[in-house]
Amino acid sequence: MSQQYDIKKIASNAFFHKEYIFTINESGLHKFNIANSSESCYLENSNLNIFDSCGFLFVYVENSEVVLHNLNREILCDNIPLKNRSAATCISFSKSGVLFAIGFEDGQVSIFSTLTKTLINSFSIIKEQKIEHISFSSDEVLVASSSNIVAAINLLEKVVLKKIEVKNLKNIVTTLNYIIYSLDSNQLKFEPINGGESKSIPV
Repeated sequence: MSQQYDIKKIASNAFFHKEYIFTINESGLHKFNIANSSESCYLENSNLNIFDSCGFLFVYVENSEVVLHNLNREILCDNIPLKNRSAATCISFSKSGVLFAIGFEDGQVSIFSTLTKTLINSFSIIKEQKIEHISFSSDEVLVASSSNIVAAINLLEKVVLKKIEVKNLKNIVTTLNYIIYSLDSNQLKFEPINGGESKSIPV
């Protein structure tokens, strides 16, 4: 590589696409070819701290707009204006890549279609608290969290399936049936999304 990278930063700010690794640093999005170890600057931008990728799409927020890039064709797909005046804090594609969601500082969540490039819905899961994590367990179920609340909502029926109050939330992962999170370094909590008892596993 033509530039030295902090290995921790690569781990938290990188994704794979075909034979490439895309990494984020202070100057923008860089494309690294695994086969021949060559590197190029794919997108010059110093503000790519909120981004996600799925298949051929790379999405990020800039200047109150959602920006979509086609990684296969290496072109800009679209710019989608954000109606929410609050700052965007996190972003995530659904498992199929058909949808993506953006969380905001005021607790609002906006759902977009990657096919039509339009806003589908906007609602508040966690009122007046910054959304710090957002992810899909499926295309129908969205999980969002603040520093002390984790919530899952059915997007089709617009029903809250699960809402958990926690303290010192550190890490969270969403699967098809569970919300998995940790409150400290010694224990994982498994919360079933559609009913059932929660489980704790020491680690």
